Amino acid sequence: MDQNTTNLPAKRGRFCPIRQRGRSLIGAGLLGVLLGCTTAQQRESPTNLLGTLRFRDARAVEAFQSTHRAGNLYQDFRPVMVVDAVPMDLQYRRLYLAMLKERYLLPDAELAPLQADSDQDFDNRVELVVLVYGGSNVPVPLEKASALWRVLLKDDDGQLLPPSRIEKVKDDSPIYQYVNRYFYGLDRWSQLYRISFPKLEKTLVGKTIGPEPMQLLVTGIDGTVVLSWQDTSIFYRPPLRAAARP
Repeated sequence: MDQNTTNLPAKRGRFCPIRQRGRSLIGAGLLGVLLGCTTAQQRESPTNLLGTLRFRDARAVEAFQSTHRAGNLYQDFRPVMVVDAVPMDLQYRRLYLAMLKERYLLPDAELAPLQADSDQDFDNRVELVVLVYGGSNVPVPLEKASALWRVLLKDDDGQLLPPSRIEKVKDDSPIYQYVNRYFYGLDRWSQLYRISFPKLEKTLVGKTIGPEPMQLLVTGIDGTVVLSWQDTSIFYRPPLRAAARP
């Protein structure tokens, strides 16, 4: 075929690659509709795709692959919001304290009160580190009362809990540097938050963990991002350790 064929106007009886390509795309789109494919314009349910945080190395994958969750919200094929979340479970806290000990050369005597504070936080709160990116680099001020988005935690019994605290993490803080140590993706267009919810230590009152997944919801007029954890035990202190606590 002549190399200039694509520049020729389409004539009756002549093969036109550009027109044929258009037909292929239309056919593929029609096939998707016929097969029941969900598009980004369908708003009946949340649209979760790939998030922004990316593991830096194999060590990060091993530590956080099972707990890190990511979700995107699109509207008319445009990104509205990107959310990544990492629960501050016992594994997270152990590695965080190890980083502080290493970076600040802390002796055990100085590390002990930090460990006690971490244990107390874990007893009283469900906490997550949450990275949020607004579409078109629009800031998402979740910590402000006037924010257009609402954050909720749906626990393993299906109860919706509002956060007890939303704290914006500054880029010069140890938590920010800790997350940046394991993940790519923190930048000037995204905001990092430490979000806390009240927690009932079920094992102390003889109550078993519920059947529902734990879900973080970021919801607003434009839709909802839902992040789910099937293994809800990561949010609770193991029973043996809880019983050993004074």
